[in-house]
Amino acid sequence: MESRYLKMALSILLAWLPALFWLVFAATGVVFGIGGLISGEPLGGLMFIALGLGGIVGFIGLTIVCWTEKALTPLLTSFLACGVLSLLVASGYLLPGWDWNLADPETLLKTAYFVICPLGYGVYRILSYFRRPAVVRS
Repeated sequence: MESRYLKMALSILLAWLPALFWLVFAATGVVFGIGGLISGEPLGGLMFIALGLGGIVGFIGLTIVCWTEKALTPLLTSFLACGVLSLLVASGYLLPGWDWNLADPETLLKTAYFVICPLGYGVYRILSYFRRPAVVRS
């Protein structure tokens, strides 16, 4: 019983809170994408909208997974996959230009908390969905 609450608390602390931070950027990306569509930059606008909506949908899936005890469904798994893919694309765009030799340990810990923890939890839940035993119905 207490193990279940400990798992829930750790998932909220290590995955949901950093994802809440990224939700602000996802919503901003959607707004900037709409602005890009209006201003005549359709490709960039559509990319920002897709990335932002993927992050928002992923946050919705992560919220349901972290705060409830519902079993993963194909829809929730696809929501989590959208969020993981969106965070991978965003971090793949932001992190390569970074000079890791000049980063202090505090910055590396923040990167691990805000990027690796949500990614790791999302990938873990997606893989656990595909590894679950098949239900035999009679």
